[in-house]
Amino acid sequence: MESRLDSQRYSQRSCVYNTSSVSFKSNTGEEIERHAFELYTQAIFNEVRKEIVKGKYCCYVTHTESVDDHVLYSVTHLEKRKDITNVFLVNFDPADNSASCSCMGFTRIGFLCRHVFCVYRIKKVDKIPLKYVSDRWKRDVLPRSVFSISNRFSVNSEGLNSFAIKIKELKSLFFEKSYRNADAVDDNESVFEEIIGNVNEGDDLIENSDTVRTKGCGKVHRVMGDSEKFFEKVGKVARLCRTCGEYVHHDSRNCSLYPKNKKKKSLADPESSDNV
Repeated sequence: MESRLDSQRYSQRSCVYNTSSVSFKSNTGEEIERHAFELYTQAIFNEVRKEIVKGKYCCYVTHTESVDDHVLYSVTHLEKRKDITNVFLVNFDPADNSASCSCMGFTRIGFLCRHVFCVYRIKKVDKIPLKYVSDRWKRDVLPRSVFSISNRFSVNSEGLNSFAIKIKELKSLFFEKSYRNADAVDDNESVFEEIIGNVNEGDDLIENSDTVRTKGCGKVHRVMGDSEKFFEKVGKVARLCRTCGEYVHHDSRNCSLYPKNKKKKSLADPESSDNV
């Protein structure tokens, strides 16, 4: 638990340092970009800035329609090569500068999309409505004192402080028992019995398994089946035999029509030679 909290404190301190030590440099010249820099942490601001930049240079409004108190904008989306990819509808409310896009960007990723920023640029909206800003991505969402080392065990809370002291006592007691039983033969079993309460009644003997001779190993080659021989021949390239004059998987030395091979076959099988 302590190591996990220390890791969170370190991540928070790194995030706070990266956010507070960076100065603002505008890429679009829009005031809404500066407002996003003041709201978000550095990591989230970089993602929001991408949407602001693409909303200015890769999106433009092609059609406007008034529906009741809202204004419906058709925003054309361009890709890197300036080719039109799609057209999205942005419903804008001038009363509170709220907007919703048909791409559902805010619902999916948690911050406004480039199509809404394109409409904000046209309507001269310089600040992001706070209802579109998640609290977990704001700067200084938690006070820095929470992540300081002095508040490691929450000294301001008596209950958590006593709990931390009890954990330390149990830890020290456990290590004392382990040191005391360091010379014992069944040290691990005694510790497990004390914690789990399960006594091992019998001894489980594990013997080595018999060696298995893998097929195909050793000096003696295994016997191949007809199907294996067939697929092995299919994979080979057929060549021209000078004796039989056909494209086969043998040559003149082992062709059945070669005179020497005929003589060997007749000597090996005299009955076939007599019948011939």
